[in-house]
Amino acid sequence: MDTPTPRVEIRHLDPVRAELVFSFDPEHLVANLEIRGRVIGPRCPGVSTVEVAYPARPADENVGAFHVTVPEPSMWEPECPFLYEAIFEFWRWGSCVGKTAFPIGLRKA
Repeated sequence: MDTPTPRVEIRHLDPVRAELVFSFDPEHLVANLEIRGRVIGPRCPGVSTVEVAYPARPADENVGAFHVTVPEPSMWEPECPFLYEAIFEFWRWGSCVGKTAFPIGLRKA
């Protein structure tokens, strides 16, 4: 199985919380496929942080979409490039058949 990377949408971002939605294309959603995900962080070179795993929960709006809430997010800035890591695993019949991981910086444009 190829391991797809989802589209990421930041629905809300302020110092209190970040609301992220990850969406996979329907053609990657095969029968008996379970997607498990989480966002881990923050991490920043040279800065001591406490990393937390935030679970990805199925979003109500469509199949293949997952919602993650990060309370009190650490924003990405050039001086302090805080990053989170999104990790999604693909399970079928009790076995992991693929995994994708990628960094996410939370920043208001």
